[in-house]
Amino acid sequence: MLFILLIFSAIKLTDSWCRPTERADVVFIIEESYSMGEMVFPSEWDYQKSFLAKIVDQMYIDPNNGIRVGGVTYNNEPTVRFYLDTHTTKSDIIDAILNIGTTRRESVYENDTDLVYKGLETAYDSVFLSSRGDRADAPNYYIYTTDYIFPDDDPYTSGLNIRFSGDSYIWALGVKSAVTQSALVQSVGSDGRYYTGSSFRTLNTVDHAKEFWELFRGCPLIDPSAGIYYCFSVPLLYFEDPALATSSTETCEQDEEMMFLLQDSMFEIDCCGIITAWEFYPCAPGVVQFMVWSLVSGSTYVLKAIQEVHVTVGDLGTSVNYTIPEEDRIAIVAGDRIGWRTKTKNIISYQSCDYQKDRYCPQNTYRTKFTDEPSEYMQFDWSEHLVNSSHVEKLPNRGYTLKVYANNNTQVSFDESYYLTSAADHWPIGTRFTSFEILGQDYKENVTFSWIMESPYIYLNESYRSIQVGRALQRAGRPYGMLGYIAQLQVVDTCRHTSTATFSVETFNRPPVITNLPKEMSVLETQKGDEFLYKVDVHDPSVPPDPVCCTLLENARPKTVNFELRHNGSDFLLYTFNESVFSYHNINSYMLNVCCEDGFGTVQGIIKIDVKQVKAKKYYKPPRKFIT
Repeated sequence: MLFILLIFSAIKLTDSWCRPTERADVVFIIEESYSMGEMVFPSEWDYQKSFLAKIVDQMYIDPNNGIRVGGVTYNNEPTVRFYLDTHTTKSDIIDAILNIGTTRRESVYENDTDLVYKGLETAYDSVFLSSRGDRADAPNYYIYTTDYIFPDDDPYTSGLNIRFSGDSYIWALGVKSAVTQSALVQSVGSDGRYYTGSSFRTLNTVDHAKEFWELFRGCPLIDPSAGIYYCFSVPLLYFEDPALATSSTETCEQDEEMMFLLQDSMFEIDCCGIITAWEFYPCAPGVVQFMVWSLVSGSTYVLKAIQEVHVTVGDLGTSVNYTIPEEDRIAIVAGDRIGWRTKTKNIISYQSCDYQKDRYCPQNTYRTKFTDEPSEYMQFDWSEHLVNSSHVEKLPNRGYTLKVYANNNTQVSFDESYYLTSAADHWPIGTRFTSFEILGQDYKENVTFSWIMESPYIYLNESYRSIQVGRALQRAGRPYGMLGYIAQLQVVDTCRHTSTATFSVETFNRPPVITNLPKEMSVLETQKGDEFLYKVDVHDPSVPPDPVCCTLLENARPKTVNFELRHNGSDFLLYTFNESVFSYHNINSYMLNVCCEDGFGTVQGIIKIDVKQVKAKKYYKPPRKFIT
């Protein structure tokens, strides 16, 4: 039998309704019996009403877009106390519940029989009516209370008829003897819930009311206008728990290389979160390729993610529960579908069911033979048609024993909330200011970025998760950092979690750059004065460039006046002083310090100048005897 269960962790939100419509019609069916009205005050009757009032206080009451509430009491005969359209505010509904009177304390009623099924039928026949405020587009919830279900009571049959009537659900609040009665559990069916306690006196706390309401409402709303919901404690309908499956209850298919998609609305993901585990009853060893599909259009889906689970011979005969590593947990959103493929015969078992007897019996499971290796992002048409000589076929009245666990997604955040960086004002467009990281992005989750406060000088490169120069920077007025440009960036994940970071760029005026100082050069000791030696190339990177001035500092080693730096237009030329004197025997090397500045910063460079010795030529004179 097909079984999908999404289990989620709690999130505390106020005044929110988890269903996609955010609307529900609720009727409390309240036991009014002798045992509820003991000869003391306050009695179980009072505690019961007080607890129900606390539950209402947790609800989002709104006659149009929220919850409507009605009330029925029952003993051996039921009574309508108020209808769905009688009260439209939370305070009025609470007052109506607290002010319900009773004659149950009279001993004449001590041995009467309280019949739940009559209360359920009265709510169905007399309260859930369009003329009494029932809305056709809102689900109906019957929530009954009891401390004991009598043997001749039959809430299961009445409840089953109600559940088959449409979008209707049975919930039970049981205390005292009802806690251990199987009839309580059976009465709510597979799509209902029951909540128990030793007495209404012990249940009558705000914490219990909140706990009940968290179970009831399911997944808290993220954004009502967007209609996106967290994955949170909502059991989707199922037929059989894999943990309860046995070889005698399961059927195994023999066809190989089959791919499946669950198309029934009950198996459509209606929340936003991550898949945390797969549980199933295996038929054979092998590899199950679990799949998450996203709708493209019509019957065409794109394969969002594949996750392989290996089944061994030792796994056979019991359920397999595979907990997915955190880094591999697939992000899911409303509308996604679950499927799988096996290379060998189908590993996941199923049970047959009958839609005529069970309205939740799946009718829209699709299967096709797929021999190629599936790949993520591939698209596939799941309508009934012929695909490469293989049909896409629909399998009605068949429920696969599969259970999918989900949880809220990981909230995204920047690795830092404030990024301070510096940049030279001459950096060209596209130069990286700084990089950032996004934490909490789940597997296959898309995030979107948007500027909350924008600067034309700051550009976002999403691919490299960095910010860059977006426009030619303005010339800075200082040689060190100043707060030049600020921008705020927001990231939003698929579940509408947000995080914001501020980027502050300090710009500075970079000093000029000397581009061509030689490592060393030389002059002859006979070098004359007032002669050109070298041209110093200097560049200011600011746009437009700052005016630059270059000089020779007085800290030459050794000290000398043999050189000077002359300014000729934009050129800086190294000359020998007009009265320079060089002597190799006295000084054979000079270290000159060239300094250039643009008013905001300076740059220095060293020129080493060696003095080369000039030796007098000696001519060879042969002995006179060789001269003839």
